[in-house]
Amino acid sequence: MDESNSEKIVSHLKKTYGRLTNTVRYSTAYKIVPENVATHSYFVVYITMILCDYLKDLGINIERALRMALIHDVEESLTGDIIYSIKHHNPDFSGAVDRLNREIINEIYSGNEPYLDLWREYKRGDTIESKIVEISDRVSGVLYILGEMEMGNRTLMPICKKYLDLIFETNIPGLQDFVFRLALEIDRV
Repeated sequence: MDESNSEKIVSHLKKTYGRLTNTVRYSTAYKIVPENVATHSYFVVYITMILCDYLKDLGINIERALRMALIHDVEESLTGDIIYSIKHHNPDFSGAVDRLNREIINEIYSGNEPYLDLWREYKRGDTIESKIVEISDRVSGVLYILGEMEMGNRTLMPICKKYLDLIFETNIPGLQDFVFRLALEIDRV
């Protein structure tokens, strides 16, 4: 490995680490315990691993799913976290955010086609691996909001309900019982 490449890697890691650990999720909403994007990303990877094992009969490429989960929100190191209800409220705004995210990812992973391919596959959502990561992303949000609700904060409940609806719509064979039990946890609080 040449020195200039090592220098680029260290620079990339420093920037990404600092930005993702300092970018707060649900930045416009009241929270009792804030969550940063790095913590969220860890749990998306963890949930992806658990779901891949749970759904092992579907022939999931677990390494691909885990790698995809690792980079699924890396663009937020530059854009910050835009909450779902705002990001998807207006199609023009959603399109602008998507275009910006593509530009940022192309800049972050310039010259690294395998990472670009993973991120693009995730955004397309057309493979079992990308669907598992998307579900894991939403499950992470549900679990975070569940924790907030258990502490008395119900302000994020509309986002939680939207996440649950989106998870239900995915229709991955074998996931129905898991989703049902997740919904029961929300009802319990």
